[in-house]
Amino acid sequence: MIKSLAKLRCHRAPIALALLLVSPIVLPLGGCAGVGLAAVGAGTGVAMGTGVDYTLNGIAFKTFTAPVDDVKVATRSGLQNMGIEITKDGAADQDETAWRIEGTANKRQIAVDIQSLTPKTTRIRVVAEDGIFFKDKATEAEIIYQTADALDNPDPAVASRTPARTPAKAQVHNEARQ
Repeated sequence: MIKSLAKLRCHRAPIALALLLVSPIVLPLGGCAGVGLAAVGAGTGVAMGTGVDYTLNGIAFKTFTAPVDDVKVATRSGLQNMGIEITKDGAADQDETAWRIEGTANKRQIAVDIQSLTPKTTRIRVVAEDGIFFKDKATEAEIIYQTADALDNPDPAVASRTPARTPAKAQVHNEARQ
């Protein structure tokens, strides 16, 4: 065993050099594996069965099975429940097919982009910037959870101002009864 340790010491420099040369190739691959595991973990769902996915730079997004107008109303309701002051509510500048709601909370700049994928499917993208370099992932996730909760439990006062929509669950049950 002592001879093998002596041999290892002799080969330490070449092994370290090889690791340094290979690391730019291997390290990015390790990061991809981590992203895959994070995506699987996020898809398992947290509060209310709502999974939140993240891009590599910390931006949260979620797709809902709901029309874009319902998601807009639910997002506004969620932001109001959290006490986030809405500063902009209109068409997104960079994409005319998206809607943007912006707000502020304790020096955080919040932006929610809402985009219709199909007439019944809508994707939201949430960015909560905490300073120049940091994203507040907890706040991003909570905005998505609040939006999901508002979709599941619409406020009657808000619902009276928007077109009536039968929830998908009720439609399934009604079709099953017929």
